[in-house]
Amino acid sequence: MNRLHGVSRRLFETPVSPIPLGVFRIGFASILLLEALQLFFFRRLVWDPIPFAERSRFPTAPLLGAWVVALLFVLVGYRTRAAAWIQYVCAVCVLGFSVRHLGFEYHADSINLTLSFLLLFLPSGAALSVDARLRGRRQSVLPLYRVFLALTVGLMYFDSVLWKVSSEMWRSGLGWWTPTTLPSSVYFDISLFTGSELLCRIIGYFVLIYETAFVLLVWFRRPRAVLALVGIAFHLAIGTLFPLPAFGLGMIPIFLGLLPASWYERLGGPFRTEADVSLGATPGELRLSAAGRIAVAGLLAAWFAAFALTTFAGPLYRTHLPSASRWTEPLGRAADRVWPRLYPFTGLSTHGLFVDDHFERYTTQTALVARNGSTEEYLPIVAANGTARLYAVGRLNIKWLFGTVRPSMTRDEVGRELARFAAFWAGARGIDLADRPLTIRQRPNRASVSSWVPDLLRENLAAPWRDVGRIEGPIRDLRVSWFPEEALRK
Repeated sequence: MNRLHGVSRRLFETPVSPIPLGVFRIGFASILLLEALQLFFFRRLVWDPIPFAERSRFPTAPLLGAWVVALLFVLVGYRTRAAAWIQYVCAVCVLGFSVRHLGFEYHADSINLTLSFLLLFLPSGAALSVDARLRGRRQSVLPLYRVFLALTVGLMYFDSVLWKVSSEMWRSGLGWWTPTTLPSSVYFDISLFTGSELLCRIIGYFVLIYETAFVLLVWFRRPRAVLALVGIAFHLAIGTLFPLPAFGLGMIPIFLGLLPASWYERLGGPFRTEADVSLGATPGELRLSAAGRIAVAGLLAAWFAAFALTTFAGPLYRTHLPSASRWTEPLGRAADRVWPRLYPFTGLSTHGLFVDDHFERYTTQTALVARNGSTEEYLPIVAANGTARLYAVGRLNIKWLFGTVRPSMTRDEVGRELARFAAFWAGARGIDLADRPLTIRQRPNRASVSSWVPDLLRENLAAPWRDVGRIEGPIRDLRVSWFPEEALRK
């Protein structure tokens, strides 16, 4: 009981420096601002029924503009609480409902929605903000913010581990290596980092060990900083090597928020100044009321209950624990009903990322090519060597790989989605595809989820392209034609 009372006292009564929380706010708003700007730039691709030909009836520009302004206010910390509410409403409308309905959602949206929700209650404007400067008085925060940041990452990792242990790819140690062998999943030839089987298997198993260790050890002060530093390095690598910058870099602000305030104080400048001002409170000056403690306990209980139910939507219980199916199946059906309803407002979701079925049947790569006389130009989706380009970064990478050219899709489905990308490119450039049709090119890819294949990325990068179809006509009425299979075999 004494230990429990000590924990309660530290969480609800002991003031701490707000510097790490301020760093988190700045980092989170910066990354989410990049997401909002990407959606603004590609709004015709995402929302127009026919890009540049048939406008969306949804007022995307004003909404995205308001979102950008609110994020700028959150970033600088001016009217932080009000800006956080406006930002949250915009995030729910855009990430929670709109892009999800249109098939442009991806896994970073879940974490961004969760953090947007938490930002409504966290005193993130207490430091490194215009609000703190205008207030001109000492301001401390309670260490509860660390609990919420740690839970955001820890619960995601826990669910991710449940998916990974159900994956042959991850159990064989190839969970990191397999995605790097597909050219569309990388920016450039990273064979230098994937040439050693031993190294790749070590990294694959390390990811499992790290995510499990984070859930268990982040609650302790000494390992927390180490876990945060490893997490920063891990997600920096994801954001650098894979065309998923917001997912990779978007996790880093959380880890920065978990680092000790003393580390920032040593940097001096605004960190030292703000730290000196904010640490003036003494125990008893800042404490959470009984009603506040009940509210926090209720929020945590609801969060845990909803998360626990959501885990039953994954494959572990349904596939690997068949003996328990009498009670796991009803929970799984309940999870399938509950989490999609909570997701738009809280980001609550299951995290089956980079697992077998994303890659094991990915045997074909597709590109679009424009010709102008004797010159060729690959549309900025994939380059001539197949690596990802501007139109295949972040959520657009997921849309392209799994919502446009996924091998399990029919040719009619692929053709409709290819026409959307073609219309956006042509409309943005003012090109009439009736005069300059696009060529659809494909080439074979090999993917392996259970066995190591030396130099597989370079093999896929060197595979020859072949013309398999055309896209032509006015943007409003693009026609997709596929060459006969017999002709392709000749």
